[in-house]
Amino acid sequence: MGEPPVRFGKVAKLLLIRFSFAPRAEMVFWLFVGWVVVVFMTGGSARGDISTMLVLRPAAVLVCAILLATAAREDLRRNQSLLALIVAAMALVAFHLVPLPPALWQLLPERELIARIDRAVGLGPTWRPLTLSPAATWNALYALTVPLSVALFMSRIEPRRWRSLVGPILGLGLASIVLGLLQTTTANPESALYPYRVSNFGAPIGLFANRNHTGAFLAAMLPLLAVFASFRGGKDARYRLRLTVALFGAVTVLMFLLLLGSRAGLLLGLLGLLSMPLIHEGAGNRLPLKRRTIVAIGAAIVGALAVVAVSLAASRDESLERLFSVEPGENYRVTTFFPLLELGAQYFPLGSGIGTFVTTWQVHEPEARLEPRYLNHAHNEPLELWLTGGVPALVLAALVIAIVVRATVKAFRAKGLHGKAVRENNALAVKKAAGVVLCLFALASVVDYPLRTPALSALAAIMLAILLRPIGERGRNGLRRRNDGAASGEQYETDATR
Repeated sequence: MGEPPVRFGKVAKLLLIRFSFAPRAEMVFWLFVGWVVVVFMTGGSARGDISTMLVLRPAAVLVCAILLATAAREDLRRNQSLLALIVAAMALVAFHLVPLPPALWQLLPERELIARIDRAVGLGPTWRPLTLSPAATWNALYALTVPLSVALFMSRIEPRRWRSLVGPILGLGLASIVLGLLQTTTANPESALYPYRVSNFGAPIGLFANRNHTGAFLAAMLPLLAVFASFRGGKDARYRLRLTVALFGAVTVLMFLLLLGSRAGLLLGLLGLLSMPLIHEGAGNRLPLKRRTIVAIGAAIVGALAVVAVSLAASRDESLERLFSVEPGENYRVTTFFPLLELGAQYFPLGSGIGTFVTTWQVHEPEARLEPRYLNHAHNEPLELWLTGGVPALVLAALVIAIVVRATVKAFRAKGLHGKAVRENNALAVKKAAGVVLCLFALASVVDYPLRTPALSALAAIMLAILLRPIGERGRNGLRRRNDGAASGEQYETDATR
């Protein structure tokens, strides 16, 4: 018989945070939500020397240990693709930390400077790892424990519960907006409103330290808002109310992106707006694809014109000004591209070591570029991976991108069911949004490094777990995948709909 289902009040029902599953599953879900909140509260900066890392990194290792110790083989098999990708990334980083024999190490390119220093101080043959900065590479290895912990948690979250994750994630987006609005009242670096000592002070960056990372996170809220509006299973009045809330939330996000002043964030926001009508179809919308595409393009154009008009009228068009102007010292992405490309070729094929960008660039930085500020990242993830990780890192990154693109296309080609198959349609909408969010993050990584923040790496792990896991797998919820829809896209059914 089991225990009676757990039910919450009307407000929770409206927000679709209602659960009717076993107490143990409910406990795991809320522990996961709590862990995600902790990650966002402490992991909004990509720096490894911030004080919150003293809490987050050990906690992530502990969470991974507990989840692995209590995991069943079935749990690990559910997200085996994602876990394999994370383990492969950790193995690559660990390989850079393996001490090599002196004769082999000296064969690596660009090690002559260290060899000369060894001879100058009288050191004999020394075993050294591939990386030029072991401490930085260890930091990169520890950073991967956060997405690993999220992936292990997601292996215990069944597809029918994916929709319940949307509310907490949107809540974090709202919290970031509210904090950002409070931050506009002060530019004082000592203010408690700025949680990190190195931040874009004066900008409404919310839970993050970098305006571009805030922009990428808020742009990711738009496809999730489309999912929120897509949920079925309640009364029509609730559906219309959710649709209204989602539209209001989308306008709020776009207005805030203008206030934020992130060029990348604003452009990503428009792309996120473009995806919303396409994702909303996941709830069983019968509009043809061509018509939905026209609606999506029209929504993006109207949204762009609206934000421009409102921005100009309110004299808060900082993002628009930044789109067409470059402040002094902000053209480093262009001026360093070819030098970094050539530098990566010098360290071909294995790179200088994951996480060693700062050290490597300081050694080879042209004298003409010397200035009081230092370049903390390449602000171009493919380029930085080419320099620090070499060919293996680029191959792994290309594999991940190919997997994401293929799974996203497959999700948008899949056919949802109408009528009683509510859970599958809701899960399909979440899967589509997950693909869009990951594509937005990939685009953001071309001009910045959003996934190096623990918070966004955790969100990416959630989205990747959803995207790669089949909706209709056999489990305790009684879902099965149908095989007769392979020619025209996947279809899903439950025992109740057969």
